[in-house]
Amino acid sequence: MSIKRNIAYLLISQSAILFISIVSSVIVSRALGPSNRGVYILILTANYFLVSIGNLGIGYTNIYLLSQKKMSMNKVHSASIVFAVAVGIISMVIYAVLGGPMNNCLLPNINWRYAFLAIAIVPFSLYAKYWETIISGINKFELLSKYNLLSALISALGTIVVIVFFKWGVAGIIAWWVVTAV
Repeated sequence: MSIKRNIAYLLISQSAILFISIVSSVIVSRALGPSNRGVYILILTANYFLVSIGNLGIGYTNIYLLSQKKMSMNKVHSASIVFAVAVGIISMVIYAVLGGPMNNCLLPNINWRYAFLAIAIVPFSLYAKYWETIISGINKFELLSKYNLLSALISALGTIVVIVFFKWGVAGIIAWWVVTAV
């Protein structure tokens, strides 16, 4: 596939994802209110932070190894799964040891279950990032664009249904997040 076509797919899908995210964010903000929106964003940020730290450049390594044909996709994929699970286990152990003080210091007045779920889905969030880099490494940008767009759409629609129609609040959004992560 040509570079122009890859760029077009990525540009269109990323623009659509941005639009979906903005609309979803406005609806969620209005439905949750300032306090619960802050709790939701804090938990979301905790997960993204752990995923960013846990990535440790593996995503870039995946792209390099696959694009340069230095390792088979099966080996890269297997290593990505093992690494995502290992980072998840390490995150859970750290939370088990430091959870109480960490919640009191970093997440005061926030239900510890929310923080636990944010950490529990780290392996799934990390694997999703690795999967994206594997697809990039094999130069399947059309597939990646469609996957990201569909994923954003499902996530946004589910979040809106959970919060607007069922009125489950932060717990419902996090539950939906867990379901879509798995």
